[in-house]
Amino acid sequence: GENHSCGVTTLGDLKCWGNNGSGQFGNNGTTSSNSPVTIPGGSNYAKVAASLNATCVIMSNPVGELRCAGNWTTGLAGGIDTNWDAFQTVDSGTTYTDIRAGRYSICAKDSANRVRCWGNNYYNTFGSTQNIWFPDAVPQPGFRQ
Repeated sequence: GENHSCGVTTLGDLKCWGNNGSGQFGNNGTTSSNSPVTIPGGSNYAKVAASLNATCVIMSNPVGELRCAGNWTTGLAGGIDTNWDAFQTVDSGTTYTDIRAGRYSICAKDSANRVRCWGNNYYNTFGSTQNIWFPDAVPQPGFRQ
């Protein structure tokens, strides 16, 4: 992220550090940390992407579940209507396999190889002029679908 970082360990634990002012660590609080903090959820994390002030993860258990935490004002936390300081399921029923984040947007690939993106559409990131508040299939030039 811009002011925070997160990583998944080889055991599947999630660790985050840096600014947590919007709850983007997903650890039920907003206390920032200069050293890695282990995030609740056990060894069930597969992948993580950190954006400006939100974090989204793909879980290994349940397989492919997408969860996000952090600031909602830029749409980065997947359509929530308030800040979440704990990970919440987003786009229930869709299985995700990969995820990436930019400053104002997050994109994930689902099990059907569709790229779904959400966030604030600064600079027409999504190839249109609209913000997308929930994960939605977005045709992206150069992406194979």
